[in-house]
Amino acid sequence: MLKALQISKYLLLIAAVFCSTLSSRAAVFGLNSATENNLRTAITNANANGAGLDTIIFYSGGTVTLTSALPNITSALLIQGIGARQSIIEADTIPGIANRRVFTITANVNVTINDITIRNGYINGSWGAGILASEGDFILSVLLFTNKV
Repeated sequence: MLKALQISKYLLLIAAVFCSTLSSRAAVFGLNSATENNLRTAITNANANGAGLDTIIFYSGGTVTLTSALPNITSALLIQGIGARQSIIEADTIPGIANRRVFTITANVNVTINDITIRNGYINGSWGAGILASEGDFILSVLLFTNKV
């Protein structure tokens, strides 16, 4: 059963990537190493790309530790990790220290996040320490939220 779920998860990813390439504007941004700068650049490029479902894929495991807020996600996006225990995005290395969330998704944007851990987000007196999203389709799959999220 677990093997079948893994196979169907990867078939879904392949279908999403294939469908995104059908659009003349969609793009795939691969992260060969999990760094804040690579993730920031991929989100910025996906936002600038405009229409179509763009995809950010973590090709290797690792932890992205933020030193400042990531750009808001403003266009349709699929973010695909290699496993929730291998692909980690954290607002800070220590819970409750950084006053920032991991992702902010603007209104009417469709976003899917798969196989990623989001941790240590903290916003004093506000909602959405890990992810703040309003209006639009938002899909989370095999995601771990830890430490004040």
